[in-house]
Amino acid sequence: MNPKAPIQRSTTFCLFLCILLPLIYLTPLATHPLLEPDEGRYAEIPREMLESGDFVTPKLNHVHYFEKPALLYWANAASFKLFGENEFAARFPSALAAMGGILATGLLASALFGRLCGLLAATILGTSLLYVAIGTINLTDMPLSCFLTLAMASFYADVRLGGRRYRLLFYVAMALGTLTKGLVAIVLPMGVVFWYIVLGRKWSLVRRLFYIPGILAFFGLVVPWFYLVCRENPDFFHFFFIQEHFLRYATQMHDRYEPFWYFVPILLAGTMPWTPCLFGLLGKKSALRKPETPQAKDANLFLLLWFGVVFLFFSASGSKLIPYVVPCLPPLSILMASNLERTVRANAPSRSIQGCIATN
Repeated sequence: MNPKAPIQRSTTFCLFLCILLPLIYLTPLATHPLLEPDEGRYAEIPREMLESGDFVTPKLNHVHYFEKPALLYWANAASFKLFGENEFAARFPSALAAMGGILATGLLASALFGRLCGLLAATILGTSLLYVAIGTINLTDMPLSCFLTLAMASFYADVRLGGRRYRLLFYVAMALGTLTKGLVAIVLPMGVVFWYIVLGRKWSLVRRLFYIPGILAFFGLVVPWFYLVCRENPDFFHFFFIQEHFLRYATQMHDRYEPFWYFVPILLAGTMPWTPCLFGLLGKKSALRKPETPQAKDANLFLLLWFGVVFLFFSASGSKLIPYVVPCLPPLSILMASNLERTVRANAPSRSIQGCIATN
């Protein structure tokens, strides 16, 4: 057997993904009109920003619109400048965020379980029905998912590999998520980190979290816009933080109430065509239930907490929409890829396949 063949196969697979994923996420962007009301809203606000030159106060039809922070509007405005005011430009930042989330997921899976698992995780996530659907429309949910994925991947990279750059990236990702959709970008990562420290008895991580450059970077990115918009609009603070965060989560004020189990069928349908791999995680000999090493067991704990905290947080909310569950898909994709890689390795029909897996 040619010793270079396994490496060549992996490289070919990687190149295939680099071609396939842009085709999946960029080709559909201009094929249909903007969906109302959300896509039209998130395109009109940046158009008015460009028209007025005011990039601090979001306006919809020249009326103040304070439901979301400004980062997606800024990204869409930049996209309009590059590509013109059209459907492709309006959806391009979301598609870019989707591919960024796929890359972060693949890199994390590679670091945890090997290169083949990374490629499989990227493939599973990038071709899952719900991820593709939300990644090709103009909403805040995919950019939020991208930044949450980047935050979680950075945190666990710091746990496993060490390095101040990962801690800095963790705080930067949370800051960008906060500028995309608000406090949820702090609550969810910190919730995962809290339970990981408690259940994993990783008490030494508490001190490492107090990383002054990272904290300064977070406030340096977040504070300027919030300060300016509050200064120019005194009613912003109450509307955005009280009504759109606490009251929206705890009450049914937006008439979006769904039962607690609402996201279960959404996940089952949203992971198609990989849903059978999801059920495979429940097997007695799966990579989830029978990890091969202590490192794999610890990674499984982290990935389960990442999925569980996000899933339970949104399931408990008084306001539910289908896109809210998108941030659950990256950790599930890594878990499914890990189990699939083990299954292939255990049932490899030839030495060439075994060699390919071993190389990765």
